[in-house]
Amino acid sequence: MQKHGMLLEQYFVLKNVRFISINLPQLDTYKDPHCVSTASTHLQSLMNDNYVYETSIKIREKLEVKKKLGLFVGAFPPYGLKRNPENRHQLLPDENVVDICNDILDWIYEGKSTRWVAMRLNELGIPCPSEYKKQNGTKYYNPNVKSNPLWTANVVSEIAKNRMLLGDMVQSKGKIKSHKVHKYERKPKDEWIIVPNTHPAVFKSREKFDIVQELFKNDTKSATGKNTIYLFGGILKCADCGKAMHRSVTKNHVYYKCRTYKEQSKTACTIHSIREDELEQAVLAALNMQLALIENISEMINDISNLSTTKLHLEKTKKALKKKSNEIDKINRMRDNLYIDWKNNIITKDDYYRLRINYDEQLKQVEQQISSLNKEFELLENGVNAESPVLTYYKAHHKIEKLERDVVIKFIERIYIHENKEIDIIFRFSDQIEKLKTIVKENCK
Repeated sequence: MQKHGMLLEQYFVLKNVRFISINLPQLDTYKDPHCVSTASTHLQSLMNDNYVYETSIKIREKLEVKKKLGLFVGAFPPYGLKRNPENRHQLLPDENVVDICNDILDWIYEGKSTRWVAMRLNELGIPCPSEYKKQNGTKYYNPNVKSNPLWTANVVSEIAKNRMLLGDMVQSKGKIKSHKVHKYERKPKDEWIIVPNTHPAVFKSREKFDIVQELFKNDTKSATGKNTIYLFGGILKCADCGKAMHRSVTKNHVYYKCRTYKEQSKTACTIHSIREDELEQAVLAALNMQLALIENISEMINDISNLSTTKLHLEKTKKALKKKSNEIDKINRMRDNLYIDWKNNIITKDDYYRLRINYDEQLKQVEQQISSLNKEFELLENGVNAESPVLTYYKAHHKIEKLERDVVIKFIERIYIHENKEIDIIFRFSDQIEKLKTIVKENCK
């Protein structure tokens, strides 16, 4: 309304614009310059603005419903996907670029940087996403895209991180502030609308996609002039300051040293030096021990999966969950009665708040215990078999003779180096493996 009033009462007057309205209220600023200042004009302007607002709300609500149903409502499908000719709200893989998308994921999985991938695609003469849309007749326009655009590291990164290429519908990643203020702002990830398995996947391997996302969280930049990153790139950290380790060559030997100590301050951390060949041997030995452990766990689980002890443990966990649930109810009742006791002068106000905090803390602890029991119950019910996804993941490899980059990133999340050269290795799915070990121990008893 404010903008509408400024147009009629100020801007049009300054520019000598004649405004005519044939609807009620009828206006003609040439015949009656003061007609735009009447109460009826302002009231009509307010009603018009409210109509636009209500229409905007209804459209957004309808779009939200479609998004929650997994229907695509965007203007343009992401690179790698296209609309189904028979249903504009459904997506299908774009056969022309499926191989390119998978090449991008494979290259990053192998250790190539996004910058290297972008340069490689440009060298091959492959059109970038915006150019590809134009070449296919799509009415796509982006004022920030220059003529003859090329692939960039950011564009490569967006494709490799796009969960929609796994077959999941991801929408509502941002919003327009209002029907008046057309400013777009990003939403936090927990507010996105994600519907799994709504269309065929473009990426061939979800496992590879998940590992690539982990690599993006780490510092995996290529060394200057190199096409690939090093064996432990993005994985090796100082156990004390948490920074990445610096790689250097001294007297024909490769060393890793704390980056804080090497590049920032010798008083902020210590050197944490370790030779690469020694580290490689230690990691190889630890990885083979982990694979042997998994094989052993798999055999034992195969033996105990049908034993009565497993079922007994399952029943025991069920009873523990029920007991904790009853405990929650009891604490809630006691907490609710506190207010009545306070108002009846049975306890003081200070006692009320003190006991209330105490009960809240008890609730928090019991809820954490219930969460842990639920995870254990789920693992007991679904994960105690030799075909558990975690076991299958590890059992695809047997004894490894030599460390390769793809093996390192597949099995290891992080390696921490201590000052005394001790090494902590965090393997993937370590939490699930610990749960499996616990179940094996319980059944062995």
